[in-house]
Amino acid sequence: MAVMVLLDAHAAKRCPRRVHLEHDPTLERVPWTPPEALQAHFDAGVEFERQVLAELAEALGPRLVWVESTAETLAAMAAGAELIAGARLPEDHAGGRTGRPDLLVRAASGYLPVEIKRHLMLNPGPRGEAILSELGAPAEAAPRPGWAVRKGPRIEDYLQLAHYRRMLAACGHGADSDLAAVIGTDLVEGRHVLTWLELDKPWFTTFSRSSGTAKRTALERYDHEHAFRLKVAETAARGEPALVVPIWQPECGTCPCMQQCESVLGAEAASLDLGGRLDRREWLALDALGVSTTSALAEVDVDAEEIATGYLPEVSHQRNARARLADAVLRAQMIRDGETLRRTTAGPIEVPDAATVVDFDLENDPDGRVYLWGAQVREGERVDYHAFVEWGELDAAAEEALARRFLDWLLTLGEQALLVHYTAVELTALGRILGEDAVAQIRGRCLDLHALIAEHFIGVHGLGLKQVARAYGFEWRDHDAGGLQSQGWLGAARSGDAEARARLLDYNADDVRATDVVRRAL
Repeated sequence: MAVMVLLDAHAAKRCPRRVHLEHDPTLERVPWTPPEALQAHFDAGVEFERQVLAELAEALGPRLVWVESTAETLAAMAAGAELIAGARLPEDHAGGRTGRPDLLVRAASGYLPVEIKRHLMLNPGPRGEAILSELGAPAEAAPRPGWAVRKGPRIEDYLQLAHYRRMLAACGHGADSDLAAVIGTDLVEGRHVLTWLELDKPWFTTFSRSSGTAKRTALERYDHEHAFRLKVAETAARGEPALVVPIWQPECGTCPCMQQCESVLGAEAASLDLGGRLDRREWLALDALGVSTTSALAEVDVDAEEIATGYLPEVSHQRNARARLADAVLRAQMIRDGETLRRTTAGPIEVPDAATVVDFDLENDPDGRVYLWGAQVREGERVDYHAFVEWGELDAAAEEALARRFLDWLLTLGEQALLVHYTAVELTALGRILGEDAVAQIRGRCLDLHALIAEHFIGVHGLGLKQVARAYGFEWRDHDAGGLQSQGWLGAARSGDAEARARLLDYNADDVRATDVVRRAL
């Protein structure tokens, strides 16, 4: 029986199990309210889109045409509107597509899709040459030296835009070019820009049964992902058995279907217990061998014949597939044995110490700019927390001034002070903002506590600060503390909310207290 299914532009980048659940008519819909922090993230994205549209309206005036319906969209394209906002493209029944791009830009031979995204699209760099255009002249795209497009981290943007590219072609209004654009939070010479993505270039590495991996274009990747999910959705809509089983991946933590998937996964599902340690293809290859629970994974012999013949050929896209599996098996054994942190070396650990120890940490805003540098200074039994913070919106100059204040203060503490941070994030940020010469002034006095931990331990859920510190009995005062949550608090803090500001400072203070606790425990 033929079933009409139309997938939106998010389906190709979404978990296929979620696509099944969304189209299965036999399932009871479970009400879902996004967590407060996630809702704040959504709201901030809507607000950013509103701001960009206001900038476009100011830059273009009547050249920006606003539409609401499919008929109005088609009429605007037929009339040759320069930029169309709020477009609703005709449903593509043959391709199983529906969608509403944020913007459509007129090119010489048709229209190109544009999305507004509240994240960075560019990396500065001398070797880069991104294709950019100004808001006031969106179609006038040209290479801009000194900037490189973020490709791998933005694969979802590429897939979404490929969806609209196919829809425009289906309705006869697609341009000859396979370009599409994102307006991100990047500021080039103080202004937002359109960052143009090349959908027809083989940027992305994917699985290939014949060669292990292959480079594919965003359009090729999209066509494969969309076709598979369309098949999944059509099968679900017919009430037939699901083509895909639930497998826990990082996106599950913010998915409205998680409750249904957990009921199918069961309490001892290995992918649920081990988070994102293996990718979907690796979990499926294990499942085909009858390994789906944590206890079963803990018993796997990675040198067994069935691994060599039945598992490794299915995961050849991973260069270190055997090592990845061995790591997962070890973590499964730790879960079985009730361990969260396991020592991998013997003998005493040499831990640097000094009369003055400074544990420091940073906090980023959604644009990746550092708005808070926090530090705990320990001198004997005396412990003081210091915060260098800018609550207003940051530009490059404000971020640099704040980092300079923090670095100058660090230098006043003397050359014998030990400076402790967790991972290289803090020094990398200082180098980005102030230059490597500035970092050189303190690098010799710094201890990367994460690197020291990684030399001697393995953590069942990784060696993030929260996992390690909790293994030593430390707890954050705010149990909701986390990156996404703190981004939500920042919006309120920037609006003057004293409670939100205090919460962010406490969160940062607990981070540096945690590194102090771990270092001294070692």
